[in-house]
Formats: sequence, structure tokens, C-alpha cells
Amino acid sequence: MSRRLAAKVVVERRPHEVRRAVARSSVWVALGLTLAGCVRPAPRAQSPGWLACTYTYGGESTRVRLKPTTDVYAVPLIPIESRFQLRFAFVTEPAELASLRVYTYVPSTRGPVLLHEAKYKPPYVASPLFGFTGLQSVYEREGGELQYYCEWGAK
Repeated sequence: MSRRLAAKVVVERRPHEVRRAVARSSVWVALGLTLAGCVRPAPRAQSPGWLACTYTYGGESTRVRLKPTTDVYAVPLIPIESRFQLRFAFVTEPAELASLRVYTYVPSTRGPVLLHEAKYKPPYVASPLFGFTGLQSVYEREGGELQYYCEWGAK
């Protein structure tokens, strides 16, 4: 008779104990997958390659090959007629700040006014159509349209 009672005893856990047990098992599963090579953390920096951006204004396209920099503001502005000023900054150092930064300005009498800002972090994935940024369009008040996209390629 005691054997039957022992078989019917169900261990009940409190909700916080269940959450704790699930959290522990999740950590061990993630650690096991990482050690097995199934899951790898995303790299912060990417292997050497080239980065180029193409911008289009008024039907004319221009391609710019970017050089790595550590200072965003050391990269000169690209004047685009009298409507826009553009800056592509390919930041590589320090690794935790690695990114492509795109700034679009509108010239004014008081100096450039920021109109558009975008930041793309690695890894940059090569894509056959409009690179890793996709085709981006920026508009200014008087009807000007600037489009750009950026591509990554291996050396």
C-alpha cells in the first residue's frame, strides 16, 4: 500500500522555482551550443574589405570608395550642387564603435543643417541590389531628392 502512495506523490514547484530552473537550463543549453560551434557570437569588426557608396542627384550617379577613419568629423563633406552636403564615415577603430555613418546636410547661411543621419553596424552583408543599406532617399524642402546606397566587398 505504501508503494502505491509513493508512486502517486507529485512534486509541485512554486512558479519562481520553475522560472529559476528554466533559466539555469537555458544557460547550459546556450553554453553547450556555443562550445559545440553551433552558435557563434556576432563579430564586432569585420575582416578587411572595401566599402563604397553611390549617391544620385539630378540623374547623375557618383561612386565614392571609403577609407577607414577613427574621427567622423575629419571626413570632409561632399558638396552636391547647392542643395546637399554629404558625409560617409567608415569608422573602424575602436572595434566596439565600428560602423558606417551617413550624414546629409542642407547648406544654410549659418552653416550646414543636419537633415538625415544613419548608422550601419557590421557585419556588412553583400547584396546584389543596392548593397547592405538598401536604396535610401533623402528629400529637402524645395523638392531636391538625393538617393544613396552602400556596398561591402571582400578584398
